[in-house]
Amino acid sequence: MHFTFLRRLLIWLAILIALALPHNQAYADIGPKPTVEFTFSQEFSGAPVTITSGTLLQCS
Repeated sequence: MHFTFLRRLLIWLAILIALALPHNQAYADIGPKPTVEFTFSQEFSGAPVTITSGTLLQCS
């Protein structure tokens, strides 16, 4: 009988702890960003290299 009471108590404690934890979702801004203007300077001699594609990574 003592173990049944202890088991119920632990179950209720687990439920209360689970309900006390935050359930909000975190959202990240991963949508398209406005354009950024920048220039490239070639640091080696020779014909200019054409940049055909790239990925813009910007940190604040």
